[in-house]
Amino acid sequence: MSSTKEKNIKERQGVIPINLGLAYLKVGVITFVLEPIFVLIGLWIDRINGKYPIFTIVLVAIFFPLVLYINTKIIKKSIEKLRL
Repeated sequence: MSSTKEKNIKERQGVIPINLGLAYLKVGVITFVLEPIFVLIGLWIDRINGKYPIFTIVLVAIFFPLVLYINTKIIKKSIEKLRL
């Protein structure tokens, strides 16, 4: 292989873990910041209404697909950046 091609490969190998690491960090922060917010809002609404935790369960059920969608978009975007 030519030295420029080897140099490009080594540069990309250094960039890939950094980009994916940042993407996974974003995914983790979004997941662990949004979850308590949804749960606390649900508990607050349930406490005001004086009912069983119906709103908490509903908000958590809404939370999971929403976070999966957001996380998928973040990971896809970071992978597309790596392909360029």
